[in-house]
Amino acid sequence: MPTYSAIITAYNAEAFIHKAIASALAQTEPPLEILVIDDGSRDNTREAVQKFPVRYIYRDNGGPAAARNTGMRHAKGEWLAFLDHDDTWYPEKSARQLALTAPGVDAVFCEKSPNSDNVSFLQMFQANYGGNPSGTMIRRSALEALGGFDEDRNLFIAEDYNLWLRFLLDGHRFRTCQRCYSYTPAPGHVSGDRERMLRAELTNIDKIAVLAGLDPKLVEERKRALRRNYLPDLIGIRQQKAARRHVFQAGFGVRDLLKYTLACYSPTWALDLRRRVQGRQK
Repeated sequence: MPTYSAIITAYNAEAFIHKAIASALAQTEPPLEILVIDDGSRDNTREAVQKFPVRYIYRDNGGPAAARNTGMRHAKGEWLAFLDHDDTWYPEKSARQLALTAPGVDAVFCEKSPNSDNVSFLQMFQANYGGNPSGTMIRRSALEALGGFDEDRNLFIAEDYNLWLRFLLDGHRFRTCQRCYSYTPAPGHVSGDRERMLRAELTNIDKIAVLAGLDPKLVEERKRALRRNYLPDLIGIRQQKAARRHVFQAGFGVRDLLKYTLACYSPTWALDLRRRVQGRQK
């Protein structure tokens, strides 16, 4: 088996970090080392980490991409396995992924969609098959060649998707294995801010479009699809002001445009009443 380094990124993680570290220590194929990159925590993360046999590295806050890149620069393993502080690995996770490493394979993902091993760059552009960093193992030399994760804070939450697109654009290949981690977002996790996630995804599309020289029509259709995907969530969590900024750029047909425009401009009480009525009818 090749060697791998476990890199756990942490921010204000004192309530969760022990579970993440314990899952890395419990791997049936142990890591060469476990690095915890503290991205400027203001709580007792340091004290919580120091109870375990791991290497602790503190850095000023720069976001998850910068923290992962710090781990890459300090790691010694041939492969890098990332883990967010509020996620945990199944015990056999690393063994499953290492068994799929081979010459010409530069990453192994926990599968998001069946038979996605051979997706092309354009297929990845249409949908993110790469998965969560906590379910990823990547060859260190490949990540270094790509310049690591893009640390642009405007990409925050889409920095992994940006990497997988650059990964395929550069000619690298990946394999997939069955799901091997638990995703347990902490309270206040950015995944709850749907507007911020949409902005990050749109920024990512713009960056990749320039890098790959993509057809502007293809780029615009991808942006419309993203807006159509996010608008129900924005309205559902009552981020109507954000929804209004995107509804006319989503490419809806006349019927759906009228429906979503009405929802965007309706008072919150009316939407809540409609939700209660629908709930009673069910």
